Amino acid sequence: MHNITDEKVWLVTANDDEHASKKDNEYLFSQIASDNKKHVQMEGGHVLPEGYFQALSGWYE
Repeated sequence: MHNITDEKVWLVTANDDEHASKKDNEYLFSQIASDNKKHVQMEGGHVLPEGYFQALSGWYE
């Protein structure tokens, strides 16, 4: 992830994911080298909630 330096990166995670803790996700986000990054945190478990894509609308702009 250190080689992603000039790309737009959004990390989408859930706050109650049984496969990755909040601490795991925060560490992963910190390892993204890009200055153009955003951590989108969703309510729920490993399967993102219905309509989650609405929170990603800024990605498409």
